[in-house]
Amino acid sequence: MSKAQAGLWQCGLDTTGIAKNQQVEGDEALISSGVHVRALAVDEIVVDGSIDQKLRLADIDFPPEYEADVLRELQALSEMPVDIIRLSSAADYLGRIPVEITNLKTGDEAATRSGWAEHLLSKGLAILLPESGQDISSLFRAENDANENGLGIWAERTAKGAYFVSANDTPQDKNRSSSPPSVNNAIGRFVVVEGTLQSIEHQEWRSYLNFGSDWRRDFTIALDNSTRQVFAEGEISQDHFVEWIGRKIKVRGVVENRGGPYIALRNADWLCIEMD
Repeated sequence: MSKAQAGLWQCGLDTTGIAKNQQVEGDEALISSGVHVRALAVDEIVVDGSIDQKLRLADIDFPPEYEADVLRELQALSEMPVDIIRLSSAADYLGRIPVEITNLKTGDEAATRSGWAEHLLSKGLAILLPESGQDISSLFRAENDANENGLGIWAERTAKGAYFVSANDTPQDKNRSSSPPSVNNAIGRFVVVEGTLQSIEHQEWRSYLNFGSDWRRDFTIALDNSTRQVFAEGEISQDHFVEWIGRKIKVRGVVENRGGPYIALRNADWLCIEMD
């Protein structure tokens, strides 16, 4: 199994075989080692003794209704010293630097690193939201396992509240305790959609991934020209992405109503393909 592969799924650049950055290189990468941090909020963390530099965990986001649970989990994690790795040289609009934070766990065997983002995803307390360009295979695997086991946010299966929905009318997995509701119920919400790709249509500046026989009614993913170039690595032809047809795809984003449910893909890493 290649490093880029997360279980049986590959996401974004991993589908093309292009290696991703493992972390920001150079003097900027390591902020602090063996320090204690405090979580002021789910998206605002500071190093103990300093409030000048605010941090946030990269590549994940938190559903509002779970923020109290997340904060308690972060406060428990903060009891151990951590290493902090900068994943971007630029702060966001609130002055927070996106980082990776890891605890060093010790036990009978060799010490192992425990990433905070992966930990929260594994408990179903966060949603993967790739942004940093780093290898997300372990993060996707943690989220996928939580989803498969119905943990945290993934236990919700109501039509109006589920964060995981189906692109197709038929159940995606008969082994689930309850099937995910239809994407038709998720208009206007940010969700993870899973379905089997039926067809692809290429136009001059955009490609459409269709999950039913009628694109005017069924779920569609739109790839603008810059996003599809990430996958295609060159000039688009009618043969591009045909190997995706018949495979399960997971995509995340806000579902719009364009006749049928529709997601305009914002980031190539937000689309994952089940591999053979």
